[in-house]
This record gives sequence, structure tokens and C-alpha cells, in this order.
Amino acid sequence: MPDDERANDLVHWQTRLVVPDAARAAEALVEAGAALVSPGAIRLPEPTLGFDHAVTARDPDGHVLQLVQR
Repeated sequence: MPDDERANDLVHWQTRLVVPDAARAAEALVEAGAALVSPGAIRLPEPTLGFDHAVTARDPDGHVLQLVQR
């Protein structure tokens, strides 16, 4: 994945995983040395996307993972 890849690039790919606790997932990612894209677990003001908390990070290959809490 290019270092300067952004969400609006054609090469962008994002995998969404449902987790029971987004804040705990963010802590585990930081402890594991993952690069967070978001500033940690964030709360969405309105759950119109089907979830109310999320954290976004990159996997070791640079792909984006979005971990969401419903």
C-alpha cells in the first residue's frame, strides 16, 4: 500500500469488523504496535451507519481495518 494512500484514493480498501468494545479494541491495537488512523475509538453522533463507536487502524500490509461496535 502506498505510504500516502487516503480514503478517497482508488487503491483504498477497508475491511469492517464488528467487535464488542471499540475502546478496548483500540487499546489492544496500540499495545500490539498497530498504526491507528483514527485518534482512538470515536463515538459517532448518530448511528446511521449501523454502529455507534469505531476505531480505524492499518494492518501490517497497510490496509485499513475499521473495528465497529454496535
